[in-house]
Amino acid sequence: VIQSPSFERWLEHAFDHPEEDPKWHRRPGGEHWSGEPALKAEHIARTFELADEHLARFSDQQIEAGLWMIIGEGYAGAALDDEVPSELRVRLVRSTCDLFQKLFAARCRRLELGGGPPIYRICYMFWEIFPLENKPEHPRDAALCEEKISALERILEIDNPMCQYSALHGLGHAQFELPERSAAIIDSWLVKHETADPRLREYAQDARTGDIQ
Repeated sequence: VIQSPSFERWLEHAFDHPEEDPKWHRRPGGEHWSGEPALKAEHIARTFELADEHLARFSDQQIEAGLWMIIGEGYAGAALDDEVPSELRVRLVRSTCDLFQKLFAARCRRLELGGGPPIYRICYMFWEIFPLENKPEHPRDAALCEEKISALERILEIDNPMCQYSALHGLGHAQFELPERSAAIIDSWLVKHETADPRLREYAQDARTGDIQ
């Protein structure tokens, strides 16, 4: 167990592991960071905000494994807990736009339906496993959920098919909680991107009704 890691130590903990051991964090005795949700939020947001710089030395496989650990194994969930100051939680959600713009858009250069090779998978699945609902269960979470939908809308406008695919995936899931808002964002994208990859436009039509994998 590590405690109060520096930012550099955090990067090592999350990403600096052998490519052949992507599930290192699930092994008995594997290194784990417990508690300190506010510091988690700070470190994750900082990682995303300058992802091109902070993650440049890591391979696609290492980045994918680290992001799966952060988003899918409780770290981001702890960072978005109610006890974390609201401005820090909003910053974390907003920083996802930087992650897509600065990292995924640079490393995922083509459309891979279903995810495909390393880093493409986490790009595609990011919003399915991101631990934040689309509609707030409590009024105090309204700004946070609004930030998530706004992030999806901004990511959908990045000139990169995998970023757009991921955002459509997220909006497809939002269709069940915010059908009018989700459909309006997708409709706007379809109007502005008539020449987009036909596979992506077809997926957008499916996402509009929530009929996605």
